[in-house]
Amino acid sequence: MKASKVKLIGRDFVNYGHYRLTVENATGETVDAVTGDTDLVTRLSSEDQKEREEAESEAVDFVLSAQG
Repeated sequence: MKASKVKLIGRDFVNYGHYRLTVENATGETVDAVTGDTDLVTRLSSEDQKEREEAESEAVDFVLSAQG
């Protein structure tokens, strides 16, 4: 699956240090996974566009790999 066809559509606080990342895949279905990687979540809000894009790519990869 190409990363350009999937996108991060949400990140929601679950509890201390944990966030639910939600991705829309190429078929339009949404999948999610919970992460404790607060560095990743912080970088998703970076003012540096390159850093933010890299974090989004990592987040998508994480969610898709968690769906196994």
